[in-house]
Amino acid sequence: MTTVADAATKGDAESLMKLIEAKGNPEETDELGYPALLLACCYDRVECARILIDAKCNLAVKDNSGNTVLIWAAQMGNLACVELLLAAKADINAKNDEDETALIAASQKGCSECVQVLIDANADIEAREYFKKTALIWSAQNNYPECVRILIDAKADVEAKDKYGYTALNLAARNEHMECVQLLLDAGADINGTDNFGAPAFLRATQNGKIASSRFLLENNADIEKKDNDGYNALHWAIQLNHIPCVQFLVIVNANLEAQNNNRDTPLILAVQNDRIECARLLIE
Repeated sequence: MTTVADAATKGDAESLMKLIEAKGNPEETDELGYPALLLACCYDRVECARILIDAKCNLAVKDNSGNTVLIWAAQMGNLACVELLLAAKADINAKNDEDETALIAASQKGCSECVQVLIDANADIEAREYFKKTALIWSAQNNYPECVRILIDAKADVEAKDKYGYTALNLAARNEHMECVQLLLDAGADINGTDNFGAPAFLRATQNGKIASSRFLLENNADIEKKDNDGYNALHWAIQLNHIPCVQFLVIVNANLEAQNNNRDTPLILAVQNDRIECARLLIE
């Protein structure tokens, strides 16, 4: 026998309507505890979602992780369901157990159309989740340039920092998401801004062995000698982590070979201490 939850999941609008008219419970859940409306919006069953909303389903219902129906629709990129829920006055800024809103969820998944619709409906663009990441930070970190563009156009704070002080630029650069890096720089992001550990985007990119990102940042006036809280600059870290191509690149672009960290270690001393023979050779030659 078809249940309300079954019909909503399968998109069987005709059966769902008959069940509702026969006094079926529109708040019915499946065997895992997911409500019918959440199932309809998760699977993009728009007509079923409309029937359930008309039956006065609770728009604020949540799953076991605190995700609302709107959060599910947004993170799945189900635009029509998002629009339907917004028209029905679903709470646009409701958060799940990780403090993620629908806008953050859509940004995490690169659902740019949903991001635009949520912004147009006045979603809190600077809302932060558990790790204090905004929608812009998530879009840049996960390499969704269209979402980055939409959020920048909506005046999202390009200097917003997460729990660790990482900005959208810092995370985009360290992951070599070049289009996102360009968009953020064009929007005025501070190329030499630092995280909680004193490291700028250029240093983080080098730490991760991302030469293309490092080169691009340097071409845009990144400070090649900027140090973190331990006095390590990009060259120190490239040697410490044995990123030989990065060491070679930094030597070619005239990084300071005599720079000292807080322990007064030069790049060559670090190379010797850590048995980085090829790095030492590059420094000596």
